[in-house]
Amino acid sequence: MEFQFNHLINKSLKIIGRKNVYEYSNILFVLCVFLTGYYEIILDCYFVVAGLLMKKGLVTIGGTPIGHDFIAFYSAGKLARSLDPSAIYSFSKLYETQVAIIGTEIYGTSWIYPPTYLLIMVPLSFLPYLASFCLWASLTIFGYLLVLRYILPYAITPWLFLGFPGAVYNLIAGHNGCFSTILLGAGLQFLERNAFAGGVLLGILSYKPQIAGLLPMALLAGRYWKALGGFAVGTGGLVLISLIIFGFKPWVSFWENIPYAATHWQTAFHWAQMPTVYGFARSMGGTFFISAILQGITTVAAVSIMTWAWIRRAPLPFRSSILVVSILLSSPYLFVYDLALLSLPFAWLGRNLYINNERTGQILLMTLWLSLYWSIFWSGQKNLLAILIILSTMFVYAVFKTIYSTEVINVSFREGTLTFRR
Repeated sequence: MEFQFNHLINKSLKIIGRKNVYEYSNILFVLCVFLTGYYEIILDCYFVVAGLLMKKGLVTIGGTPIGHDFIAFYSAGKLARSLDPSAIYSFSKLYETQVAIIGTEIYGTSWIYPPTYLLIMVPLSFLPYLASFCLWASLTIFGYLLVLRYILPYAITPWLFLGFPGAVYNLIAGHNGCFSTILLGAGLQFLERNAFAGGVLLGILSYKPQIAGLLPMALLAGRYWKALGGFAVGTGGLVLISLIIFGFKPWVSFWENIPYAATHWQTAFHWAQMPTVYGFARSMGGTFFISAILQGITTVAAVSIMTWAWIRRAPLPFRSSILVVSILLSSPYLFVYDLALLSLPFAWLGRNLYINNERTGQILLMTLWLSLYWSIFWSGQKNLLAILIILSTMFVYAVFKTIYSTEVINVSFREGTLTFRR
């Protein structure tokens, strides 16, 4: 089937000029990235400045808080160092803090993270809110671009991935998707060079359990024993430090808060924002039982294939891509800001396609990138079905590349290269 498809493409390109089509498609893609991702960033800056000039609090012209997701992190850090740290799990106290910071009534957001995440947020809370938000957004986007530049070592990489839809959303909202991408991308890259250090970075990602849950399974399947030890050290070290600084009480409150954390997103408002099989099924009117069954089938299938790829020790770019997309497909609790993780498969697969001059695959990735932007920003309400199709296509393509990767190519990573099979 692949031969017939490629033959049809090649025959069509002979008629209209192969070189021109590929060159124009690359140029058009870059222009679209700049005109979409950068447009959203510039538009948000306008909303922020206009909102500040209205002097009605730290809100945009649309009335939402500047860094509308970051306010939950900042207020938790501020509350943790001013009162009993366990108070962060009290929505009423957290909301009072948020209103005091923003200076006007807002839609409050709760804190459901483990106390380990406070180790980052408490230091940031010593700065004024706007300074803290700008520092957080700048550091996370810089680290995110640094990791992607390391994977895809070309001058245009940072400029392209700054306009990646998931990253743009995080830059605007101040969420932690780019921070998670730094830890996951750097941790997986280190596996072949320093497995223990890579494991430690992956262990730090335990601040977000729904993202880190599959990592020990992948490391175990891949027989990365040192990385598993590093994962335990990274996770355990964070817990130990948080216990020393904040004590046991926040952890008790965290465990007591789990029933709320597991149910507070069971509303139509949240389902419409969740690009998961469960969220899509619920938003379409499916019952809890039917939606959970569909999500369970998806999770089992994704995890099984991911485990197969890591047992097989497929080339790192391919099995890492499968792992990342498996994380996104298998979790029932996922929001748009988590899609920043999808930049990693785009970088790994894109590098492989560029090195091997696989133009058809390049066009596929460019199409998926722009479709993801449309699904998040321009389709009105988040188009959950389109996002799921994009994730599934990325997953199938990474599996396809894994199955048909037979020829070994050795490239040194220190010089911006890696080892994989074609």
